[in-house]
Amino acid sequence: MIHSLRIVRLQGLCLVQTFRIGCRPIFRKKSFIPIKHFLIPNSSVSLCFVRTHSVVKDVSECDNEIEESLATNLFEDAETQDSDSFRDILYPNSNDPIIKLLNSCSSVQNVFDVVKKNESCINACQISQAVLVLWNLQRIFYNVSIRENNEGTAFVSSSDPNTLLENYICKVTNHSDFELLLHLVEQHIDELSIDALTCTLLYLRKMNVSMNKSVILNLMDHCLLLLKNKSVHFPLTALSRFIVAVNQHKGLWTVFILQHTLPNILECLDSCNNVEDFRLITICLIGVHRMVCDSMLELYKKLAHKLLDEKLITAEDSHIITKAVYFLNYPHWSHCNIDIIRTLMLVLQGKINQLNVEDLIKLHKVFISQLEPADLLPEIQEYSSHLLSQLDHRESSSSISFPATCELLECMVTFSTPMKKKVFEQLTRRYLKEEIYPNAMSPLFNILRNLKTSDLKLCNDFWSLTLRFLRDHESEREDYKLLRICHRYMHFNNNLGGTFRHFEFEDQMIQWLWQELDSGNCKVIPSKFSRVAAFILAYGNSRVPGDDTILTMCMTKLIEMVPQFTEFDCLNISRGLQVAVELRRHRRKLTSQFMSQIVSLNTALDGWALNRVDKDVCTLPQLNLITRAYLNRRGNRNVQLFEKLIFRYKSFNSNIRLSSRIVRDTSLNLLVTSCLIPETIDHLVGYAIEQSEHLLGDTVEKLLHLCYYLGYTPSHSDEFLAASVNVIFRDKERMLGLSLLHSALALCFFHKLPEPLVKYIFTVDFLERMDDEISQCYSKATYPMKIRHHLMQLNRAVCLDYPDIDVPWFHEKYIQEIDAHNFQVLLNTDKKPLWEKHETDKNVSKLAVVLLRDNDYCLNIPQLKGECQLKQRHLEMLGYQVVGIKQALWNSIQRLFTAAPSKLLGIPSRGTPGDHGGIKRDKVAYNLHGCTLE
Repeated sequence: MIHSLRIVRLQGLCLVQTFRIGCRPIFRKKSFIPIKHFLIPNSSVSLCFVRTHSVVKDVSECDNEIEESLATNLFEDAETQDSDSFRDILYPNSNDPIIKLLNSCSSVQNVFDVVKKNESCINACQISQAVLVLWNLQRIFYNVSIRENNEGTAFVSSSDPNTLLENYICKVTNHSDFELLLHLVEQHIDELSIDALTCTLLYLRKMNVSMNKSVILNLMDHCLLLLKNKSVHFPLTALSRFIVAVNQHKGLWTVFILQHTLPNILECLDSCNNVEDFRLITICLIGVHRMVCDSMLELYKKLAHKLLDEKLITAEDSHIITKAVYFLNYPHWSHCNIDIIRTLMLVLQGKINQLNVEDLIKLHKVFISQLEPADLLPEIQEYSSHLLSQLDHRESSSSISFPATCELLECMVTFSTPMKKKVFEQLTRRYLKEEIYPNAMSPLFNILRNLKTSDLKLCNDFWSLTLRFLRDHESEREDYKLLRICHRYMHFNNNLGGTFRHFEFEDQMIQWLWQELDSGNCKVIPSKFSRVAAFILAYGNSRVPGDDTILTMCMTKLIEMVPQFTEFDCLNISRGLQVAVELRRHRRKLTSQFMSQIVSLNTALDGWALNRVDKDVCTLPQLNLITRAYLNRRGNRNVQLFEKLIFRYKSFNSNIRLSSRIVRDTSLNLLVTSCLIPETIDHLVGYAIEQSEHLLGDTVEKLLHLCYYLGYTPSHSDEFLAASVNVIFRDKERMLGLSLLHSALALCFFHKLPEPLVKYIFTVDFLERMDDEISQCYSKATYPMKIRHHLMQLNRAVCLDYPDIDVPWFHEKYIQEIDAHNFQVLLNTDKKPLWEKHETDKNVSKLAVVLLRDNDYCLNIPQLKGECQLKQRHLEMLGYQVVGIKQALWNSIQRLFTAAPSKLLGIPSRGTPGDHGGIKRDKVAYNLHGCTLE
């Protein structure tokens, strides 16, 4: 008796068990949902069609959501032909009468009738063709079911097509004629060719025939024997099908099986010279992506460059390009592949409207991950708008599902013009009225997060709908699905400035997470436990004073598991701690026990980070994650870890690979830390110059604002500023108002502000746009003041630095409000105060004393930040002699010695004897900026 291996996961441990071939699986019965008559066989067991999806389980990485998306979308057929041509992939132009009869079948029952009628004389080729036709009919049904649901509404309404298809699984596998087909396959396995063997294996697995079935195990054993036999040529088409078939079921055993395919893949990488083989190699590498090493990845990239240079990959190969860039964007190595990703994506420039919906959505996901090339964004948004408008006109021929509809809206919302925010909010409300499906939750979440809406009802509706869906579908609370939703909620709350809470959702999630802790395996899987603990830390007990039992248990376990965490895990925990401290601080619930536990956990996380930063293998993306986690924990800027983080930023030389995402993340970290690292900034600026036409205005603004904020003029500043002007002016309509003001103020600081941009900002239309942004912003406490302050600064800078543009000064009232912190003292030549201001006296020496706080300087270098430098420049332009002095020093001297401040400024403390304060022609205007002296 042949035995095989099965990997069973119990409490996070992999146990190897044996099982006998031929054991029958247990199927859960589901209610039957009627479908089109021509697809239903004449049997007591009704059939409907199902498209199975690969679901990644037992994933140990924290970025599993991206991995699952990679697997779900790309573990697909090695063939993508239309229905008619698809049936010819094994036996094209066959004259076999039974194969011809099978190819003409339009229903499952037709196929079963042909097989049953010819049971005694049917051969291996005909059996494999019967399996292929069954799978082809299954694919047809999925598209038909979507169109039928779209006939009555713009979206899929009452039934998710995937649910219809899943119901088919139990029906078809229990059908007697299907069991007959499986029996015939097993009888003729030895007669099947390699292509027919892998086709049969793949499509039976696609129809969810259990791995426990003897027919599947025998098919796999035969494939492995042929694969290991070096004297037998294993075609690339068969190799790709075999890898996809194995990946239909997740488990450790797939690694043991797929490792035998690596030599064949390497051989194909060396010999590939056409686009079709490149596509099949991509499918193979996707299936073994966890075993792909750096050398294999480099071979793949060289192959892609070779095919591009030879003009073999063109815009006509959009499906292949999309598949390739999606694979190259796998999170573990995406930061190393930006050059080839960008090059491949730019091949599609001008041809985006030729993509199918699925490829368009995948391409947009890669774009959001890398934030480039910006050249494609207008095309993606325009084509998405076109597809949505077709749905809006209720075209019954549409085959776009509701989840895909949501993802198309997400394509439009990302980096869209702020003026369309209200329209997108209306569409989102409309979508939320539909029944939510698993595949629609992620795009709807991303839409709301990108909108940053101030409509709390809209946010409440989404999370209430999500909660109801989770309560009604227990399967969606399994494994990582529940933890992924927790992660989204935490980031959604943080994205809205912590102003949004859905208490019912939080309470219910806490209950489910506790069940997971009690009975699940998260306690032994670090990435799972980090997400569970992060949510419990953030929202557990936030409304219950005094009881810290839950948090104590979580923190104790967290400290034990810290050495096993990844950068993503520590970031999740740090986010949870940040939310917990903020919520408790506002409610004054920071007990001594709670603070003691936080200190212990912070110490453990700092130790982990210090150990990770010391390693030479720490990459710049990893360093950015570690720094973000440290900042979320509000780490002390004077400790060893912080110094190590800054030192590591300095250590990255010009050979490090960059991308828009890395530029953005690094710029934000340096901005928050207030650290000036010239080598790092120059490296980022060099990338911005080199790739300026492919960068978003939002990315350039982050780097430009960093240079201004730190008061640093980068090397090659002229090239950088010229490129920045072009990018910002190109994207001015889609940039947020505050980002545009940041950019303009930075350009003004460097004397590179173009007149067209000034005239664009200081118009009634733009100011009305700012009013709209303020009225719709989610953070009413801070955003309006930021807009007002930066607009005033820019107004002043333009009036002083660019008087020829003739922009009026319209912030006098605002200045009067903030000028209460400044005062002016008039002194005569004997340094005595004048009690009356004589406007006719023009012979005045003006001295401005600028009191400088610690945060007016860069943290690691004694250099004034850009805002203070700009203030001093403008004071000098107004005729002041500027003296800067640290506020702490000034106050200390004043308290100790009454005359010291005057001596410091060169002003005698007493008047000349005999002078009674008579006015002389030489006077000093003594202006204090920044703070009132005591």
